[in-house]
Amino acid sequence: MGMSAEILAIGPFSAEIADALEYPAEQYARTRAGVAVFAYLFSVMPGSSTSHAFAEHLGIDNAWDFNQHRIDPAGVDLDRLRAFLGTLQDSADYLKDIERFVRLRDKKFDFFFRPNG
Repeated sequence: MGMSAEILAIGPFSAEIADALEYPAEQYARTRAGVAVFAYLFSVMPGSSTSHAFAEHLGIDNAWDFNQHRIDPAGVDLDRLRAFLGTLQDSADYLKDIERFVRLRDKKFDFFFRPNG
């Protein structure tokens, strides 16, 4: 089995980012501001070589080194990541997650690389 990967984002809820989270925005209608919520981004990056390259674009040089799985969002080169994602099949879906990443980053979410396989 090859490795796949994604990013888990965890942070404080605010109404402004409800549409960037895991469930439809209306599901968060009664959610209080500040409650910890989550979203998966770039799900699921297919194949080992693609997932390893994805990790490298996030500043992770060893996808299986759990010490590196917390992502420094300020260290992610968004232009380079966007160019990489544009080469992938289903790139439109992945490129939409760049915007979600930025919105959640700006709301002080924490990001974690999540390999699978």
